[in-house]
Amino acid sequence: MQPLLVRRRPNGLCLSLVVSAAIGILVLVRLHSSAEEVETLLEFRVDERELIFRVMSHGCTNKSDFEVRIATHLADDREIFVTLLRRKWDPCKGFFRDGIEIVFTREELGLSSHVIVRITNPEIAQPK
Repeated sequence: MQPLLVRRRPNGLCLSLVVSAAIGILVLVRLHSSAEEVETLLEFRVDERELIFRVMSHGCTNKSDFEVRIATHLADDREIFVTLLRRKWDPCKGFFRDGIEIVFTREELGLSSHVIVRITNPEIAQPK
């Protein structure tokens, strides 16, 4: 492999640009690998015991790849707003048209059965 030759200008501008570009690439790679993204849902259901999220999967999606964020209005604690975040992207290459279900119990989220759950994630319609 040939070494990259860069002409150095007296003011060091070229070297500064190369270093800045390399740092920018490293920052982008780091952000992509650790960023939490609001998951687009195929379906969401809730009952007195569970919150069920249907999400896309390429074959390696696990419950541990997700985090549930909960918010309430101070005036009314009977209604909560839930957001499912994906912490780790699925690197596999499979295609599962119907996705998979990720289930969180109300107990593990600290939610009573009388609380009304509203989802904030975008949801896409599944073709029937």
